[in-house]
Amino acid sequence: MYIDAYDYLLLPVYLFLFFKIITWVRKKYYADSPLGKYLIIGFLAKMFGCILYALFIQYYYGGGDSFMFFKGGVDLKNIIVKDFSQNLHFLFSPAEEFGKYYETYSGSLENAGYLSGSSNLMAAKFVAFFSL
Repeated sequence: MYIDAYDYLLLPVYLFLFFKIITWVRKKYYADSPLGKYLIIGFLAKMFGCILYALFIQYYYGGGDSFMFFKGGVDLKNIIVKDFSQNLHFLFSPAEEFGKYYETYSGSLENAGYLSGSSNLMAAKFVAFFSL
């Protein structure tokens, strides 16, 4: 399971913070424009869709590409943190090099072969960079 109780507790906090940011943007840039109300409606629709998508993937499919990218990114971050000076180059290395290392030393066969693709690894690198 990738979504746990901690995520459910943080969801209202993030929604509140993002809503405050969107209302600030609306007041600052769209105060006199009729587009302002569509900004809020669009934000709420997008958040509803994102939450529904995550729940659908989590509980109906039991996982998917999005969760694989996240798991691979967390694994990459853990590899980098384990020995920062030696493994930082994996953020900038080609997929084949990291794929070989990952399959040999990660201890996790869940994403074996999956992170050897350059587009898959790029998504995991974004996750790893922002989770550092």
